[in-house]
Amino acid sequence: MDRYLAGIVLFVLTLCSLFLLDDLKIISLPFTLNSKQERRELVGRVSFLHNRVKRRSADEFLWTSTQTNEDVYFYDSILTLSESKVTLDLQGKSKIDLSENTLIVIEPSQNNKSNELRLKFKRGSLNTHDLGEPTQIQAGNWELKLEEGTDFLLRSSNNETFELEVQKGSAQITSSGTENVLEKTITSKEIIILKPTSAEKIEISKNLDWENPAFRRIYTREDKTPVPLNWNGRASTLLHTQKSNTESAFELTDMQRSQKLDLEPGTHFFRLKDEDVTSKLSIVEVNRAPTIHLYAPLPRDRTDQSKSFIFSWKPISQLARYRLEIAKDPEFKSIYKHFETTHNYLEYKAEDIGRYYWHVVGIDKDGFEVTPTYSNEIIFVKDPLSAPEIESPIREPAEENNDEETAYLLPKSFFLYSFINLFLSVAYAEDAVILFEWKPVSGAANYSLEIDDDPYFQSPEVITTTKNVFYQWTRSAKGIYFWRVAGNSGQGHYGLFSSVQKTDLSKIKSQKKRGKDFEVYIKNLEAEKSGDIPPSASQVSEAVSENHSGIINATPPVTNYTGYFAYGAGYGHYLMKTDELEQVTVAGPEAARFTFDMNFHYQRYSIKFKGDGSFNTWKDPDRKYPFQEEQQTFTGSASVLYTPHARELWTGLRVAQIFAPYRLGLESFELRSVYLLGPTLQWDTHLGTLWLNQLSTSLLFGEGARVLEVGNTVRRNFSLSDNTSLSLGLASNLNFSSLEESKSLSYAAQVLLLIGFEW
Repeated sequence: MDRYLAGIVLFVLTLCSLFLLDDLKIISLPFTLNSKQERRELVGRVSFLHNRVKRRSADEFLWTSTQTNEDVYFYDSILTLSESKVTLDLQGKSKIDLSENTLIVIEPSQNNKSNELRLKFKRGSLNTHDLGEPTQIQAGNWELKLEEGTDFLLRSSNNETFELEVQKGSAQITSSGTENVLEKTITSKEIIILKPTSAEKIEISKNLDWENPAFRRIYTREDKTPVPLNWNGRASTLLHTQKSNTESAFELTDMQRSQKLDLEPGTHFFRLKDEDVTSKLSIVEVNRAPTIHLYAPLPRDRTDQSKSFIFSWKPISQLARYRLEIAKDPEFKSIYKHFETTHNYLEYKAEDIGRYYWHVVGIDKDGFEVTPTYSNEIIFVKDPLSAPEIESPIREPAEENNDEETAYLLPKSFFLYSFINLFLSVAYAEDAVILFEWKPVSGAANYSLEIDDDPYFQSPEVITTTKNVFYQWTRSAKGIYFWRVAGNSGQGHYGLFSSVQKTDLSKIKSQKKRGKDFEVYIKNLEAEKSGDIPPSASQVSEAVSENHSGIINATPPVTNYTGYFAYGAGYGHYLMKTDELEQVTVAGPEAARFTFDMNFHYQRYSIKFKGDGSFNTWKDPDRKYPFQEEQQTFTGSASVLYTPHARELWTGLRVAQIFAPYRLGLESFELRSVYLLGPTLQWDTHLGTLWLNQLSTSLLFGEGARVLEVGNTVRRNFSLSDNTSLSLGLASNLNFSSLEESKSLSYAAQVLLLIGFEW
């Protein structure tokens, strides 16, 4: 049995290796996409994309994420996920819009005509305006023929039912899956309901019309947003179809001409009905609003009114242009200046002095607006004071009392601090005084200082004014902080802020006491143009001159997580030598192993929590101990690891439970649990786009035991949805153990076949 299991594991390992080499394009397997790409024929491109859109060719098994301006080929399947949308530019003539939860397949014309399109419509909603070429659409058992210049909307509902509304031109409909062939033609005065075996025309009434536009797009940051619906004419029923294709009907009174509904993000379809007539379709698309982060100037920045400077903000891919608005009040009730641009920056020279506020309104390709999340305050100053020159910060230990001639508190435990900082790069809490210093500015009566753990200074932890050229800050928690300082004349005459300084309070270097001063200097990190400090006005100007495409990138803080959970089955073999038992061999299949791996990614670092556990049944394959019964054990471990942002090497601590042999009788022994603790390292390497290799090593101590363990896991992800992937892989472990109490030395090898999910 053990041989068969080992053979299966070896076969799967070989198969995974072949797929890995093919995915990296080192070899080419005859049945994979890499050997068939040359046969694909280009049909168009993705001209617009919002959120998550997947594409799959006829030769692929996996859905891949698509991007704006990506090429599209014949026999490609296009899938829009929830709250997503895509526009396809096909043959350079026709633009097809796909709403959320829509699936189509693009095929060449059956008559091999180069000026015709053919689409297989599976589900969802698609529409086009001014179709550039004749198009055939297969929807269930129905064949739709649309001439050039036709505007239409096609959507699916439950039970393989489709609804077609022609807004301009006409369409011919033919059934292909019934014994009696049905042929119908509809114009812009009708809609048609296509069921599997029948078709029903419904007249569009001229007396029942919407006051709202036929299509609206609303951006919101709420889970639900109120949307008013207004119409002219008498209607008895308001039909509402949501993205899940569930239809709701609202009964209306004779005099009712409006209705307000709270709508969730997604695409919503509305139609009014009265007896045998209906209205045209009204579509409301509710999208989650993106946040337009403001880069420069920062909040409360001072700017020389006589010189031009640069406004800059985060570019948003689904927005076509931006409107910069400047107002004298934070509510923007009265707009002082406004400008539109297609770039994510704008050069400006102030005309007046005073306190103002600015924000950016986003505008998408259809003219719908994204309201700003927040605004920044800015002060236009005439002849401002110069920006202070920064000195490196100094850290002094906290005082024991308030006397001037007092002793300083030394670090509580240098060795404990060093050990924790080695693995976690986080200092323990110790009250201290942080001394921020700068050089005096000519004409300055006082100075404004701001300290924040956010480089965008939206909510500073410290905003203060001091007459000194230094500031003492009592701080317990250590970490990364940002600070800046500006001078003031005392008569309301402001000075310019210094550039933003990044200071890591965890990186501390102690020095000996000199006289009355005990100084601990902290490394002051320089701001980088592409780093996590927002670009200054001068840096933005340099970026504009170097990059004429108008894209200035700066990444705002990000917090997210990924998780992995797997079930494993495999085989293990342990060889243990002791003084009493001479040699013990236990082997057997891995009954069940459960593994989880949670990664939390923050702006400047990532934290990983790992765990695994299994119950195993072991036997003596050599039958050296004839009275030995099968042994059952539990093994498991838990780890916490840390890495700076975007690093592959993780460091951390691990606690584990293993087993060791102890004699019971002349011809028998038992396996007892042993608990261990120690440092661990893990190196994550991405092999291609879908493969992940994790190499780990641990050195564990406890209960008179020492264990060196090395493990490696290789796995590949197969996309199941936009957030979930199926993972298949192999894990191997090798450990060397020495236990003083049982006087045993152990060598262990283990191979696991893993199947799990990542989200």
